[in-house]
Amino acid sequence: MTTAAPIDFTRLGATPREVRLTRQGLATMIVAAVMAVGGIAAGIGLSIVHAAQAAQAGLLQRDGVTTAAHVVAMSPPRGENRVRLVTFDYDVSGVPFRVTATLRRRDWRRVEIGDTMAVRYLAADPRRAWIQGYEPGVVPLVLVPLPVAALTALAGLLVWGVQRDRTLLSEGRFAHARVIAARKRQHHGAHRITYEFRTLSGATHVGRSDTGRRPPDVGTLVPVIYHREDPGRSALYPLSLVKPLKG
Repeated sequence: MTTAAPIDFTRLGATPREVRLTRQGLATMIVAAVMAVGGIAAGIGLSIVHAAQAAQAGLLQRDGVTTAAHVVAMSPPRGENRVRLVTFDYDVSGVPFRVTATLRRRDWRRVEIGDTMAVRYLAADPRRAWIQGYEPGVVPLVLVPLPVAALTALAGLLVWGVQRDRTLLSEGRFAHARVIAARKRQHHGAHRITYEFRTLSGATHVGRSDTGRRPPDVGTLVPVIYHREDPGRSALYPLSLVKPLKG
């Protein structure tokens, strides 16, 4: 049986220990802050977009005029969705206007150059026109808080992970654990290490922890830290997010 990187636990001091963030821990907190701010910014941005779209849709409904337009040009199909740009002409009080719009495949297959199609334009600004059925939509109001909630939740998970390791290192106890299994996690570059250790009271516990490094062989003794009141909370030592202020 071998021991990986023996550590003199006594030099790490008694609990509660003073701890600080590692570079990875600091980066994690920065990412969490960016996510939280980004969520708020996305929510504000979506609110502005929703208000602008709702105002435009309301204006088109109140002041829109429907007229006939003639297709004068069509681009070749483009993109994975095979959309086409369709250019059409229409007159408003004898003044000609030309607008280009995007048509979905199921619609442009029924359109040819020279065809007539219905368009709707703003009476106050005839240059702004839409093919019937392609009028501007409105971002549903229910979607506005989603990025705030999602990004805030992700930020909270990152902060929780840092705080969990901070508490574990500050208040935990050290032990040498024996590796009983190691396997590579699917869709991850990390390895899941399963180990067993004895607490100060002599009780045996099994813990699991991930490592991005080369996994130790089964039977190897590795340093771990566990929560004194809840030994089920343990991790391989050293931790990636926090480290002792000294030692």
